[in-house]
Amino acid sequence: MHKSCHPSFAYLHFIQRFPRLEFSGSDDIWRIGDLEEQVDAGFLQVRTAEGFLDNTMLAFCVRYNSPSNSVSKSVWNFSGKHEFSSNLYVQTNIGTSFRLPDAESLFLNELYDDDNDGVPDGFFSVGNPDLKPEQSRNVNVSIGGAFSNVAWELTGYNRRITDYIESYVPWFIAGVEGESFTNTNDEVKIRGVELNSTVQFTQSFTGTFTWGNTSAELNSDGAQLTGIPESETKARLNYESQSQPWGVMLSLNHVGDLNARRGEKRGNYTVMDLSGHMEMGRDQMHSLVLRIENLTDKVYATRVDRGTVDTTGAGYNYDNLGMERTFHASYTYRF
Repeated sequence: MHKSCHPSFAYLHFIQRFPRLEFSGSDDIWRIGDLEEQVDAGFLQVRTAEGFLDNTMLAFCVRYNSPSNSVSKSVWNFSGKHEFSSNLYVQTNIGTSFRLPDAESLFLNELYDDDNDGVPDGFFSVGNPDLKPEQSRNVNVSIGGAFSNVAWELTGYNRRITDYIESYVPWFIAGVEGESFTNTNDEVKIRGVELNSTVQFTQSFTGTFTWGNTSAELNSDGAQLTGIPESETKARLNYESQSQPWGVMLSLNHVGDLNARRGEKRGNYTVMDLSGHMEMGRDQMHSLVLRIENLTDKVYATRVDRGTVDTTGAGYNYDNLGMERTFHASYTYRF
């Protein structure tokens, strides 16, 4: 539930909201406790209307969050966009943000102690209820536009994070090694660039391309942070018939080098999907969609997890593999 108010003046618009969010959750299989939380918030946005500044739009917003199970926090954001012409613009986004610890990092309890002596029976993974929220300062700057049949946007970003939550770091209880979560004392610096473009080759044939490169390190030194690929490329070719109700699409996703759990190296794989659709019958009441996921049947790991040997309690790493080549078909009847 929330209350809102939207007063306006000649060249300024105001948006005010006061929501209350309620969360609850439990899991009968995963060892995590029953959870309940309430979050009261206040939100205010001020933005310019057309005519305030020629070809320029500005906005400022601030939000206050007061969760029942964590510390209160305020964040703010300023954004602006200026159009030099219909084919060229520049925009920016500056502000702060925060991320609360999730249920896994707080309350995970994959620890077994059958004799209740305080010594884990083997490798364990536990949450850390003392975690603090991550806090960050963000700057994004973009330039983009269009010419002929091409639309494009180039974005650079810089983010500084304090109290970064590291996942599955080595942890010891009574001399037994396991894993937990902790806030780092160092500042995380994430910098990168991203290019997005769309090309209209013909009225029926379009293509999109996205490329990004990210540096995510502690104090701008050392290895790339776990789980953040150094680069990622996505491309898509789409054909939509102008005379008949059918189309086909080929998509590609390449993930660059990736640091995984416990010093493992993963990433550097390319996955392709192929799909097509057709509408049939009177008023196109029948719709058929076919899709081949992982067209080339590439074997790749999406992440590395940790398991325990039943007989010894020793820990070991294992891969969570991506979907193998899979055929999907769906039929829809509209009436």
